[in-house]
Amino acid sequence: MLSLRGKFCKVLISDSNITTLEAESVDSTTLVGGAKQKTASQRLRAVLFILSTLNNNDNNFDYFYKQEMEKFISSVKYKIDELQNV
Repeated sequence: MLSLRGKFCKVLISDSNITTLEAESVDSTTLVGGAKQKTASQRLRAVLFILSTLNNNDNNFDYFYKQEMEKFISSVKYKIDELQNV
């Protein structure tokens, strides 16, 4: 199993005998490569974690994350207010 780590695999699980047609169907399926893309929020959380670690704040990442997100939200709200007052 460890040799399959990071590889795309095909698996057919059945509680009865697997027919030749089922096996051929799975075998003929083409795997589409490519890494699963992270969402923007997952990417942001990941880079904030790295920043927290580099700043030696890894003892309380949740607190650090909440602080940084509040700063970001406030920044966006400020930009909205600026655009509405033009």
